[in-house]
Amino acid sequence: MHKVFARRLGRLIRYAEKNGIHVELTEVFRTAQEQAAYYAAGKSTKDGVYNLSKHQLGRAADLVVFKGNMPIWERCAEYEQLGAIWKQWGGRWGGDWKSLNDIYHFEV
Repeated sequence: MHKVFARRLGRLIRYAEKNGIHVELTEVFRTAQEQAAYYAAGKSTKDGVYNLSKHQLGRAADLVVFKGNMPIWERCAEYEQLGAIWKQWGGRWGGDWKSLNDIYHFEV
C-alpha cells in the first residue's frame, strides 16, 4: 500500500503544478509521540498507540496550498479541486470529514 500511496501522492503534486496550484508537503510520517501530541491537542481522533493514524502507517500526507509565498490555511477552491481529483483516484480527503475538517489531509 505504501507504493500505491507514494505514486498517487506524486501524481497529485504533478497535477497541482500542471494546474497552477503550488503545494508543499508539510507532513508525511509521524512517530507515535508526534501522533499522541496531535491527539492530545484535539487535532486527531487517533491516539498513536492503540489507534494508529494513516500518517504512522505511511498512507497519508498533508499538503498546504500556497498563493505567492503565503500558505493558505482556509478552505479554498484549490483544496476543493485537489480533494475532488484525489477522490476520483480512490483516495480519501480530510476536507470531507465532519468531526475533524482537515483540508490538508490526503490518504489511501
